[in-house]
Amino acid sequence: MIRNRTRAILTLIALGLTASTSMGQTEDVARLLAPCIADDTLAVVRIDVGRIDLDAVAKMALDTASAAMDAPQTEQVKGIAQHLAQTGKPQLTQFAAAGGERLYVVCNLSDLLLVVPVTTRLNESAMKTWMDGLGSGSLAYARKDGLLIGAPAWAIERRKAQPALRRAELSQAAAKGTNAPVEVYLIPSADSRR
Repeated sequence: MIRNRTRAILTLIALGLTASTSMGQTEDVARLLAPCIADDTLAVVRIDVGRIDLDAVAKMALDTASAAMDAPQTEQVKGIAQHLAQTGKPQLTQFAAAGGERLYVVCNLSDLLLVVPVTTRLNESAMKTWMDGLGSGSLAYARKDGLLIGAPAWAIERRKAQPALRRAELSQAAAKGTNAPVEVYLIPSADSRR
C-alpha cells in the first residue's frame, strides 16, 4: 500500500514538473477542501485532468533518462513511459466522461482521500466506478459540502466526526501555485515539522 501510494505521489509530482506556468490560482482550495483536511494532513495534490499532457510527461522522462542513464536503464524508462501512456490516457478519458474536472488527493499521515468537486456534470456512479478502478481496493464514499470523497471506510467514518478545518498553510501553499495542471501543496503541521 505504501509503495503504491509513493508511486502515485511521485507520478503526480512528475506530471506537475511538466506543466506550464501561468500565474493565477483562482479557487480557495483551503475553503473547498476544509471538510477533508485534518491536523495530520501533509500534502494536497490538485489535478486539472483536462490539461494533463501524458505525451509531454513521457518525453520528459525519456529525455532525462537518455541524458542520465545507460542504455538498459533508458529502455526500462521507455517501457514505463509507454505503459503510462497506454493506461493513463484511458483513465483521463474515463474521468472526464464521468463529469470530473479536477481531482484532489489529500495525503494524511493515516489515510489518503480522493476528492472530486460535485458539479452538475458529475455522474456520481461513474466517478465511483472510476475511483474503484484505480486499484486502491474497495472504497467507501461520502458527499460532504459539495464534494465526493472516496477513501477506506474507516477514513470516511473518521471524517464524519471531524469538523471542517481550514488550514492557513494550505491557503499559503495554494497562493504560491502557478495554476499548473498538477500542483502539490506541502502543508506539514508544526508537529510534523518537528
